[in-house]
Amino acid sequence: MGITSGEDKFLKRLREICLKVPGATETSSWGHANWRVGKKLFAAYEETPTAHVVSFFAGVENEEEMLKDRRFFLPRYTDHHGWLCLKVDRMTDWPEVRTLIVQSHALVTAQM
Repeated sequence: MGITSGEDKFLKRLREICLKVPGATETSSWGHANWRVGKKLFAAYEETPTAHVVSFFAGVENEEEMLKDRRFFLPRYTDHHGWLCLKVDRMTDWPEVRTLIVQSHALVTAQM
């Protein structure tokens, strides 16, 4: 998938991060962009009417601790399976997002 005219800047930044991890491919499902390694999802991006959201795998063992930080929240559909979301905006710490994505990729590939 390439960058298209008018595509939002948050998706462009996330795409740059995700496609730099080993073996990453971009797909589209559920109406938004997803990044996979093999058949396993490690990141997703969704634009809702109220927010731009990055979803990533944090691992069930890390979920509770990360949810103490109010910036993180559970996805609408996956509940408690180790996935978390982060709203992105003009104040987003993109180096932190890169770290979260790299960690998500590592956790997912360790399960393969």
